[in-house]
Amino acid sequence: MAGVDQIVKLDGQLGTVIDTLLFIARAMMAVFYSRVTHGLRDDENEPDASTDEEVRTLITDATKEVVAEAITAIYQGIITQLETCLWS
Repeated sequence: MAGVDQIVKLDGQLGTVIDTLLFIARAMMAVFYSRVTHGLRDDENEPDASTDEEVRTLITDATKEVVAEAITAIYQGIITQLETCLWS
């Protein structure tokens, strides 16, 4: 993202949206990766079988947390831009 921003100047909000989407994707991949590595671990020769519902819950929780943080960041950015526009 930093490299793209140096080549092409992106609007502040567009950059924030792209960063947010990448952050959400990274969080989801981290959940998937942790489930896979946990499943590969040999735990007394019995694999830890997770149900689809458990995986969905983990993904949903991670996504909700990331989206909430992104919304807060976007909100703060909008407030900052409005203050800058109003006070300049």
